[in-house]
Amino acid sequence: MLLSCVGALGAACAGAEDTTPEIVTNDSAGAGGASKGGAAGEGGGAGEQGGAGEGGEAGSDGGVGQFPDASSGGAAGAGGVGTAGFPSECAPGAKEPMGPCGNCGTSTRTCSATGSWGAPTCEGAGECKAGDKQTEPCGNCGEKTRTCNTACKWDAFGACGGVGVCAPGATQGGGCDDCAQQTCGNDCKWSGCALKPGNACTWEQGKHFKCCATASWSFCSASCQWNPCASTSASNCP
Repeated sequence: MLLSCVGALGAACAGAEDTTPEIVTNDSAGAGGASKGGAAGEGGGAGEQGGAGEGGEAGSDGGVGQFPDASSGGAAGAGGVGTAGFPSECAPGAKEPMGPCGNCGTSTRTCSATGSWGAPTCEGAGECKAGDKQTEPCGNCGEKTRTCNTACKWDAFGACGGVGVCAPGATQGGGCDDCAQQTCGNDCKWSGCALKPGNACTWEQGKHFKCCATASWSFCSASCQWNPCASTSASNCP
């Protein structure tokens, strides 16, 4: 800026440049200094505190880096056991009952090493359902029974009931002819008299015969086989 001088000093000072500091009225100068400091620390706000002019460079050092990223802080908080900074929901190894399950069992979940609850499992279940009954064959067509008690365990079998008089397949004379016998059926009961395997007839003390032709007959032998046909005058075989 040029100043006009008055009097004897007029010539000396005419055209001299004013050394008075220029008062900046342009907002861009002040804003410029601030912007240099402001850009460096986005979270610090140091730029706005930096002065105009040379002092504005302080803004570049005024920032204190970026704010700590909460999501990268993997370490658990005070007292936590979990990961990614989240507190655990249970103490590792702890067990929590969830209710009854199975046969007299208890549904239980266990806390994992990472501090989270695992899937429930049924523990302490019994071998049977209380009140159920189980039967087994015994003796000759008999049956015995046991009951599941309130602790979901089998009681001992009771006595054998409904036992038959014989074992299936067994045989006996049973008062039958010497050529016959009784056989025990699958119901453990004796059948009627029937020929023994391989026998053709009942001997009946030599009295058993059959007519084999006109005026002929055949008697059952003691070996339980039919004798050859023989003629007879008896009226039994006309």
